[in-house]
Amino acid sequence: MNGKKISLLICLFMAAQLFCAAADLPGEIKAGVSADDLPPSQEAALKAYGGDFYLKFVEAAYYEKQGNYEDAFLIYEELYQIAPNDKTLLSSLAALSLELQDSKAMNKYIPAYYALAPQEADAMAMKAGLLWSRGGLKDAAELYKSALEKSPDNSEIIIKYVTLLSALDGDEAIKYLQDLSARYPTMGPVIAVNIADLYLKQNDKDSAVKYLKEYISLNPYYAEPYTVLAGIYEASGLPAEALKTYISMDKAGLASADVLVKIGAYYTLDNKKNEALTYFRRAKNLDNGQPAAAQFLVLDAQNRGDYDSAVKLLKESSAYEKEPAFHIRASYFLSRAGRPEESAQVLKEAYQKFPDDAEIIFYYALALMDLEKWSEAEKVLESALNSEIKNESFLLNYAVTLERQKKYKKMEVQLKKLLELDADNAEALNFYGYYLVDKTRRIEEGGRYIKAAVALNSEDAAFMDSLAWYYYKKGDYEESYRILSSIPAERLNNLNDVEIWLHLGQTAQRLELWKEAEDYYKIVLELEPQNKIAAKNLKKVAKKI
Repeated sequence: MNGKKISLLICLFMAAQLFCAAADLPGEIKAGVSADDLPPSQEAALKAYGGDFYLKFVEAAYYEKQGNYEDAFLIYEELYQIAPNDKTLLSSLAALSLELQDSKAMNKYIPAYYALAPQEADAMAMKAGLLWSRGGLKDAAELYKSALEKSPDNSEIIIKYVTLLSALDGDEAIKYLQDLSARYPTMGPVIAVNIADLYLKQNDKDSAVKYLKEYISLNPYYAEPYTVLAGIYEASGLPAEALKTYISMDKAGLASADVLVKIGAYYTLDNKKNEALTYFRRAKNLDNGQPAAAQFLVLDAQNRGDYDSAVKLLKESSAYEKEPAFHIRASYFLSRAGRPEESAQVLKEAYQKFPDDAEIIFYYALALMDLEKWSEAEKVLESALNSEIKNESFLLNYAVTLERQKKYKKMEVQLKKLLELDADNAEALNFYGYYLVDKTRRIEEGGRYIKAAVALNSEDAAFMDSLAWYYYKKGDYEESYRILSSIPAERLNNLNDVEIWLHLGQTAQRLELWKEAEDYYKIVLELEPQNKIAAKNLKKVAKKI
């Protein structure tokens, strides 16, 4: 029996057995916090030792009540020197020696208390605990059993007995729990789960399933037996049986939002989308912030292209405030909906909440770059690079922000750092090479970087464009045009890259291919109507046609 279930059994059993009052046990004086809490007979006996003795005892009882066991124990030991045969005092010392797991004190006070009160349940239980600590499990179990004959409703002794019995004889523990369930029907669901757990520890899964099914058929209105049974089916690779169990639980009116999500997930696996969505919506209605339900409903909204609903569902999820990934998805949906400013705002809020999250930093910087807020993006990336983040993508995008602001020297420093980290970073090689070819006189140096990038990925259209531009800047327009013309039209159409179309127009114009140049410039202006180079050159080539 695992600790979690034992604790649950203790709590529920004690709650159900309030009639088992502390005054029924001779040693329960230790729960008091003042003289008024002492039973009259004990109060009179203690006062007989004198006022100081009595007041010290009450003080020790108070410390014990507050959980200050060490100070309570020291006072009790002091009083023991005055009254070594006082049963109430010995009961407290014996109980605290067990609580403190003080083996020397246990060996001294527990036998002494048991000798004074061998027929009292708590004395038997303490002696059993001592025997257990010494490895005498069978003798301890017998003493616990005898203690329960004296005090059958003592929840503390019950749980210790069941715990020990389950280690010694699982079948006997099961039988005892079944008898206990019959005596206390309100405890039945918890006990049923513990019985199933004992069967599972004996590797008897069939008996655990059988017992839970029988219990559910007789007592269908308790949730935990259903969930344990479904869990056994799930662990056994029987999803259909698990689903049936959860549906039965739902029909009994016991399904939580989590259970409804599980049902929806099973229907999703069976490709029963409509049934799944029904349960996910019910889960959300039951618990508006249920994160798993939100995830599935968001996915459905995304598939339908309903990005506004997807964002709303994400923000309503309880996970939104604590999960950076939810903010990233919300930003993505807003971007897809054509709302880049709102997309960036979501990431800005996430950046303020999660300032050390690398993904949030990265995507926030990209959002700012999409809005051409280069200075802001630079600051965000710079703050990350000044921390422990040494990500190559951060360095590359940081270099891009610097290039857009014409901070070329600083940009070159970052690119060289990046290439020191990874000499085969094709994007960095291409970016650096294109800059050198386009913005400086170091054309051959730039060409070496570009060729290295193309060698790493000869299918990349941007790399091919850079290589073509290298030849263009050298005056080899035929080679430039040949390279650009070799890029498949389908890839160019998918890219919608203004710069590549512009370069095609410029190389065609240099080669006096006027009609081709006109067509390319028109494509540029369709994609970017304000492009001044294309507009100016289009007028020139039009005169040549």
